[in-house]
Amino acid sequence: MVTPLFDDPEVVALPAAHRLTGRDSVSLADLASEPMLRYDTAPGNEAGYPSAKRGIRTMEEKLEAVALGHGLALVPATAAAYYQRPDIAYRPAPGAPPYQVALAATTDTAQRPKAQAFIRTALAVTERNAANRGRVL
Repeated sequence: MVTPLFDDPEVVALPAAHRLTGRDSVSLADLASEPMLRYDTAPGNEAGYPSAKRGIRTMEEKLEAVALGHGLALVPATAAAYYQRPDIAYRPAPGAPPYQVALAATTDTAQRPKAQAFIRTALAVTERNAANRGRVL
């Protein structure tokens, strides 16, 4: 059973000194000539061309490779907010498909009372966050 929660927009992670950091946003067309870092098991996407850097398994490894100039990376906006670094800049990437955040459980697990309570809580938090988005607190 899959319970969709929200779409997480993609942003591009760039080395802080990269030429594209001067822009307010970076389109997929802007990335066409850029090497893009991907997890080894991830399918390709429409942005840029694959970087020669291999062995990337974690977000931390991906961002370290960005900082070292091995390529750029599309990452979820929530990851960009969490992984703030002075050697990496993040810019919106209009046109990039969002990450879909969801809960997944087997049918048996999803029927357990504690799992149902967790799913209800996750949906309530998602709804509350959506209602508060854009409000100044």
